[in-house]
Amino acid sequence: APGGTEVEKLVVRWLGELISYSKTAHGLLTSGGSMANLTALLIASRRKLGKETARTGLWNGGPPITIYTSDEVHMSIPKAADILGFGRDHVRMIRCDDRARMNVHELRERIQADLTNGLKPFCIVASAGTVNTGAVDPLKEIAAVAREFDLWLHVDGAYGAPAALDARKKSLFAGLELADSVSLDPHKWLYVPVDAGCLLFRDEATAKAAF
Repeated sequence: APGGTEVEKLVVRWLGELISYSKTAHGLLTSGGSMANLTALLIASRRKLGKETARTGLWNGGPPITIYTSDEVHMSIPKAADILGFGRDHVRMIRCDDRARMNVHELRERIQADLTNGLKPFCIVASAGTVNTGAVDPLKEIAAVAREFDLWLHVDGAYGAPAALDARKKSLFAGLELADSVSLDPHKWLYVPVDAGCLLFRDEATAKAAF
């Protein structure tokens, strides 16, 4: 068991370095991108709500929490919101521009509107390679919005994150290193057997606190 754990840690660091996310990335291997995304949303919510939520549950008198993503996002994000009890209605689907990328101006407006209405934004989910078109959201601009509102930034790179290896396309992924967490599937571009997903994150302490 200790040997297997050390191999997993090493592979996670390799994957983080491979996509220029972090040479010291923390994380875990999962059964696929859907489980990686669900785990990321759980960690993000506990960061915002506090670890006492594990005892009291979501509905302890506080305002509903909200997630922001594009209308091109993978279906695993609203599904995770359902499974975790946040509710699909609290996943804000932001319209995309003419390149199928999240509209950052509308993102900022929706977050501000929810804050004004007493809701509790906690996470933005950006895409690094959408299922339908392969579009990469403007990660650096979205990261700036996340910092502005103190939100967790998760990048769903299950389909596209390994494309950061291509020097000709590297500029598309500018800002990936600013994400709090990134999901990717080695069973896609990296040709390992199905199922092999991965969740990477920068702050190990926050992830540990969630569990």
